[in-house]
Amino acid sequence: MASASEISEAIINAASGLGLQSPSLSSIAIGVGVAVATWLPTGVLITAATAGTAGTGVCTGSLIVPTLPTAPAIFASHGMQGQMAPALATAISLGISTSLSGSSFSGPSAGVGIGAAQAKVTAVNLATLTPLVASTVPAALASQVVTSTQGQFTAGIAAIISAQILLGFGFGEVKGTPSPVPALGTAFCTLSSSL
Repeated sequence: MASASEISEAIINAASGLGLQSPSLSSIAIGVGVAVATWLPTGVLITAATAGTAGTGVCTGSLIVPTLPTAPAIFASHGMQGQMAPALATAISLGISTSLSGSSFSGPSAGVGIGAAQAKVTAVNLATLTPLVASTVPAALASQVVTSTQGQFTAGIAAIISAQILLGFGFGEVKGTPSPVPALGTAFCTLSSSL
């Protein structure tokens, strides 16, 4: 899984590529990076369908997080409709996709000891992400975002991230106890932290 600094750097690079310049951009990106890296290990559930031979094992794999074309609309639905809002929403989406694609997931496999896995993000905890974003996007933001809309701003960022991560999927393998009996199973996986 990407570190907070890798997530932040990916958002800043995406914003730069979009021509977005703001004095608070690096503060926002750093806050988002810290929030996401802190939240991922407990805020995301990945369910893998496994196939192979009967037994128990450990499912491991790599996650792919596509970009979220609706990121600007999600941001706008949270009241963020300023001139820079669409570009910021897109930069966050591109940064999340770039930094999190390739992240490793793992979890116990029930039913399959040796085999292949096809995984999908099946749940995200928006209720824990939103306050993390609100607490890590620094107070310096007050000069750029009207105080009364800061809650909407951070909730919009959290909504973009959670909707995007729900698009995540991946492939992997199960390693464990071998058996000659074919079987199907399920593995419930999480991402590991690398703050």
